[in-house]
Amino acid sequence: MSSLKKFQAILEVNRKLASGDIRLPLTALGFPLLIIFLVGLLFFNNHKSPLGVIDLDKGPVGKEMMYLFKEDNNLTLRYYSSGATLKDDVLRQRVVAGIIIPPNLSSSALSKQLASVTLIAPIGNQNSADARMDVTELTAIVSSQVTSAVISHKLTGLPMNLAYQDAVKITNKFYSTLMKKTQTSMGNPYSYTSASQTVLFAFLTVGGAGSALVDARRLGLIKRMIATPIRPWVIVLAYFSGTFLLGIAQIVGLLFVGHFMFGVSFGPFPGLVLLVLALALSASSIGILFGVLSSSTEQALAISIVLGIALGMLGGCLWPLSIVGPTMKLVGHFAPQAWAMDAFITLIFSHGGLSAILKDLIVLIGFSCFFILIGILQFRKYLTVR
Repeated sequence: MSSLKKFQAILEVNRKLASGDIRLPLTALGFPLLIIFLVGLLFFNNHKSPLGVIDLDKGPVGKEMMYLFKEDNNLTLRYYSSGATLKDDVLRQRVVAGIIIPPNLSSSALSKQLASVTLIAPIGNQNSADARMDVTELTAIVSSQVTSAVISHKLTGLPMNLAYQDAVKITNKFYSTLMKKTQTSMGNPYSYTSASQTVLFAFLTVGGAGSALVDARRLGLIKRMIATPIRPWVIVLAYFSGTFLLGIAQIVGLLFVGHFMFGVSFGPFPGLVLLVLALALSASSIGILFGVLSSSTEQALAISIVLGIALGMLGGCLWPLSIVGPTMKLVGHFAPQAWAMDAFITLIFSHGGLSAILKDLIVLIGFSCFFILIGILQFRKYLTVR
């Protein structure tokens, strides 16, 4: 029997064993999808705060203020006609804050007189404090527009209404761009957790799948194989290929559900395809290494779970590496998970292409080659001892 036939035979046996394990779909897809849903729902819920508004000014300044409120990513507007009702809803926390735009706002501002709006916000409430900050920032933008119009009117003699229109056009152009960039950076609340749990469970599941090599040794299958003329690398490659295909299936399944169920955009397709292959390659190589070094199935599973979670923590699967110090970030990149997360972050949030994640892919492949080499050398020692 040729090496290729032996390779295919080992692969087919492992496929049948994996397809008969009902725990595999639950571990590979069920748990990570549940965690993605819960984490995205509970911890990354970027909902907009309701702001009550009474708009009594129909002039250009009032319209501009309403435009800015509507464009803000943190606010959703609820309209009122009664000040008493608005104050009552603020006290009952039906809205986080309220703002009253007086009817003379535009006329006073454009005639260079003192103009103001009324803000209703309770003290001691964090949501109200955030809304108060947003409203303050937006009214400051309107104030700067009026100031620019006054300066333009004095320097050029342009009528105040036309000078204000010019100031609004310039400001709104940059403001709209800023809001789009902010919305993009915030992204889908499931974006980060979908990527992080995909990386985490790829190493947990595929790493644990390397225990099949331990089972083969325990059941005497390896002894039967080496009784025939077969090279050690063929055996290791066959088991590695099985875990590699499992890794691809799991990663693609999680990304598929993440995209179509949670609406996550994983970036340019060519870079994503190569990242999936590199991630599966890296996770599979670690799984085979665990299978070679472990003396029992329980030990292989325990090592894969403990190291998988520990390296996942260091590599940014449980929290972003952007919030840790430079030392921890450097230490985290000794784990392949960190490089996989860097690549996903670049694809999802920066929309980088293949060239932007090329270094991450090379490092992941380097990890894979190192782990596979160690696995083959250790397996040769096992054969020598036997």
